[in-house]
Amino acid sequence: MELELEHKTLIAEESINEKELPKEIRSAIRGLDLMIGKYKKNPTEENKDKIEAKSIVIADDIQTWNERDLTEEAEEEEQPIIETEEQKATREEAQRLAAEEEGKAKTTESAEAQIIAILKEKGKVDSRVLRDILEADSINDVPDKLKVGNTILERSLSYYYKVD
Repeated sequence: MELELEHKTLIAEESINEKELPKEIRSAIRGLDLMIGKYKKNPTEENKDKIEAKSIVIADDIQTWNERDLTEEAEEEEQPIIETEEQKATREEAQRLAAEEEGKAKTTESAEAQIIAILKEKGKVDSRVLRDILEADSINDVPDKLKVGNTILERSLSYYYKVD
């Protein structure tokens, strides 16, 4: 009885590296591999059907993950970043504060000062401005929770707010 493993077919067709899959999907694949090991020792039609059904569920999860990933990339490429007036003012303020520092040097202390100044003035810090201040490559490189001096900031959508 030959097993038809849809998730393996999908991974091969889409050239997906299993290590790039989300943890939940990788765990489901490991669980299925255990089922396959037991099946090989004692093959039954019932176990074959269960394994193939589980493989289809995993394939659906992989396809959903793959399509979501592609959709997010397409949206990022298609939509230009439109800056609101508030975001523009915050960015300009951060740039002004940065220029005031000695030789525009971005030390930890000057970055903290910039962030705290923006936080005092606006009550929040735009995540893109924070990314620029911290010289991060992308917004994803800035953690969701961040300690600035004695202040803890937490991300909520595209802004960081002080946590009480």
